[in-house]
Amino acid sequence: MIYWALLCLTLLVSVQGFPTEQRISEKQPSQANELIKPNKIRETARDCKAKCASSIAQKAAAEAKAAQAAQNAAGAQAAHMVKTQLAEKALQAAKAAEAALAGKQAVVEQLQQEVKEAEAVVAENTAAIRQQQAAVNAAVQAAQQATAQDLIGKKI
Repeated sequence: MIYWALLCLTLLVSVQGFPTEQRISEKQPSQANELIKPNKIRETARDCKAKCASSIAQKAAAEAKAAQAAQNAAGAQAAHMVKTQLAEKALQAAKAAEAALAGKQAVVEQLQQEVKEAEAVVAENTAAIRQQQAAVNAAVQAAQQATAQDLIGKKI
């Protein structure tokens, strides 16, 4: 900000000239842009002052441009650092999510295995029940036949 103020001040002085200079505008229209110079010594001092002011203005402008470039570079570097940090955090979060997913997948696989084992037990028990039911049915039929024969044998 100071650079810009200094730059504006020096440009103002170099454009308008120093207060001791007077412009000829009304007296001689053909020489409207010439300055009245009281003496030769004064002229060289003013030329030096104008050159110095111009040099200061140029240096101030160069410094302002350099400061702006440095500020832009620093901003870009800071943005890059922030993006890098965010990317690292995202990567860590993704790894944590993958680990959680792998754990849940292992639990699901174990539960699926337990379901298969339970289904196998159910199938075995169902088969055993059918066999026992068949045996009971056969025993009932044999008992009925025996009872029927016993009744026939008593009647005779």
